[in-house]
Amino acid sequence: MKHTYCTNCRKETTYTLKKQGIRKVIKDKEYTFLITVAVCNECGEEISLPGLLDLNIKEIDSQYREKENLITIENINRLLKIYDIGKGPLALVLGFGEVTIKRYLDGQVPSLEYSNIMKKALFSPDYFYKKLQENKNKITPASYKKSQEAVNNLQELFVLSDKMRQVIAYLFKELNEVTPLMLQKLLYLIQGTSYALYDHPIFIEHSQAWVHGPVYP
Repeated sequence: MKHTYCTNCRKETTYTLKKQGIRKVIKDKEYTFLITVAVCNECGEEISLPGLLDLNIKEIDSQYREKENLITIENINRLLKIYDIGKGPLALVLGFGEVTIKRYLDGQVPSLEYSNIMKKALFSPDYFYKKLQENKNKITPASYKKSQEAVNNLQELFVLSDKMRQVIAYLFKELNEVTPLMLQKLLYLIQGTSYALYDHPIFIEHSQAWVHGPVYP
């Protein structure tokens, strides 16, 4: 059991972490967020714990981004990693101000327009490569070369249409765990549903009949 000092009981007590709904108004719009609170097991009052405020800020930020369909800080860091590029060069390649990515990583919330640009770059190496070519004169030759090599490696590994990449990214975002077999089955069902409802495929790839069922090679 975890112990801390309860200012209401005025002694060391045990506590329990619980989720609690709070309402906040952001840009004239009201939201309900779930935050973590510590409750004294003796008196039932909330207790202040070190680091809990920082955790609540992160919880609110994450839920706000999800509600507004904005890119997460985790995915911005992923952009930097997969394209082997620095914060300043990435901002310039995407058409932002040089310090914009740094500000987003420090907690500033991006606009929906800029968020969508970063999401598209994350899900589509082809789109990122197009932006890289458009703005290559804004970054150093060394940064351009490193990022170009990263894009080339990604394109060789994932020869998929943008639409299939988006579908796969959505499945991984919405489901807790996706096995290779489950992914194959889901892609086949999604493609079949698109044919049934709209009379055309959702992505251009075609499955093959393998021993254990349909497979997208």
